[in-house]
Amino acid sequence: HLEPRNLCSEQTKVVFFSPIPANHVASRNVIRGTWASVVREPRWPLMQRSLPEMKIVFAIAQSNESTMDELMKESETHNDILFMGFHDSYRNLTLKSLLSLQWLSHHCANASFLVKVDEDQFVFVPQLLLDLQPFHNMSNLILGHYIGHQSPAIHSNPQNKWYLPKEVYPFENFPPHVPGPMYAMTSDVASIVSTSAPYVFPLHLEDVFITGIIAKVMNIQIAPLGRVANYYYYYYYYYYYYYYYYYYYY
Repeated sequence: HLEPRNLCSEQTKVVFFSPIPANHVASRNVIRGTWASVVREPRWPLMQRSLPEMKIVFAIAQSNESTMDELMKESETHNDILFMGFHDSYRNLTLKSLLSLQWLSHHCANASFLVKVDEDQFVFVPQLLLDLQPFHNMSNLILGHYIGHQSPAIHSNPQNKWYLPKEVYPFENFPPHVPGPMYAMTSDVASIVSTSAPYVFPLHLEDVFITGIIAKVMNIQIAPLGRVANYYYYYYYYYYYYYYYYYYYY
């Protein structure tokens, strides 16, 4: 069993978790070397003040392209690998996220916020902390780019990765939810979601299932998070900027 050791402390304020394929070692190293460097050194370029304690967990499942020896060495070096014993695939993303939340609910319950981040996002951490500040000491809350209107479910194209047959999801629209590239939650939500999920018919669309269906069933509140609505292209651009900078200059 591969998991971080003594990851969170009483001072931990934010924990990022990122579902990522096992063989994407380069992506994990770029993340550690750029925006998630705040885990090692709580500072941001050109900022004088220190940042609060933050942690990151990479959620990884089984892959034919990576060996356990490689993952164990990476885990010993960085102490941020959470390994899960099932085959990695897009359709297992919901399971990966739920098990991450279950683990975090036991090992990082004192954190103020948990933030799910896809590997192709760049997090401007100081702005994120400012956006989270109004929700400090609140509970039962999911935060992000809130889609308040009902977006249509895809029933017509089995080749589409978001396709859902009507026998799995008979409704025409999804409930209001937060898209998956990045969303935050108060830490108590991790336990609510992970304990209630086994009683709800699962969907492979992780963001719809966790931030939409489970949130609706369990009456978890959803709120827009600052500038997250404008983050996505901003993140995407800076992720690749830092990727090339990191590899060409270091």
